[in-house]
Amino acid sequence: MPVDAAHAAGCELVMFGYTIWPGTVTPDSLIGRRAVPDQQTWSAKVGTFTQLQAAGI
Repeated sequence: MPVDAAHAAGCELVMFGYTIWPGTVTPDSLIGRRAVPDQQTWSAKVGTFTQLQAAGI
């Protein structure tokens, strides 16, 4: 997934009230997304702003 596409997908999440869980953004991820082994797809942990606040983030 190109970085621009990952960024655009992140913007879509925000418009629906979600965000990528900050702790999932690591040097081996693409803006919090990871390739799913043996599949042509990506996964990311997301949460609502309320869930992030409840977690102290």
